[in-house]
Amino acid sequence: MFKFVVKVVVVVLAIQAALGYLKKEGIISGEIKINYTAVKEKIFEAIPKEKIAKEVKGLIYQKVKEGIDSRVDQLGTEFSQKLNDVQKDDSEQKMLIHVISDGETLRELSEKYGVSDKVIKKINKIHGDRDLTVGRELLIPFVARSVT
Repeated sequence: MFKFVVKVVVVVLAIQAALGYLKKEGIISGEIKINYTAVKEKIFEAIPKEKIAKEVKGLIYQKVKEGIDSRVDQLGTEFSQKLNDVQKDDSEQKMLIHVISDGETLRELSEKYGVSDKVIKKINKIHGDRDLTVGRELLIPFVARSVT
């Protein structure tokens, strides 16, 4: 279907260029106009609307999927970089990954893992409470605890 539309557009452009050339050479005179609305209507008459809708849905799905895949790749790269940066800071330090749940605070995480909230903020580049979003993964330094 889109090949057909492209062919029509190419033909219209070729006609427009040919008419422009003929006018320039003085073979024809007057204003040259192409009724693009009429061309569009004729194209849509030739192509079933169901097919157009199906093609448009397919294109939308493809673009959304590409956008999501791109964002996932970007997040993976950012996470890997963050992990590499942390490992460079302290190659002996082991890290835990904590996924933020609804209502969790830095203070609670600090107490839970025995790590200063300032350390958690620094490692994860957290500037304020709005950076703590549900589902965000945080790197938490692993602190060995003695059992008594």
